[in-house]
Amino acid sequence: MNNNEPLPADEICVVCGKDTTGGRGFMTLHADGRNIALCCPMCQKIYEEDPVKFALKQSSRDTTSKIENILGLHHSE
Repeated sequence: MNNNEPLPADEICVVCGKDTTGGRGFMTLHADGRNIALCCPMCQKIYEEDPVKFALKQSSRDTTSKIENILGLHHSE
């Protein structure tokens, strides 16, 4: 993957948006058939307080990424 390509949604902390590739994340949850990346214990706590909010956020990010890829656009966080 080159530096211009967006990271897959499961490689970005769903709470704060930090890069979690290469083992830099704190944990990955598996829910509803997808991986949910979290970068630290604080983000895990925030996620657990309102998981629906962050599931919707990740779903939106997934959709945006798919559209950008189809159109050949590059998005940067």
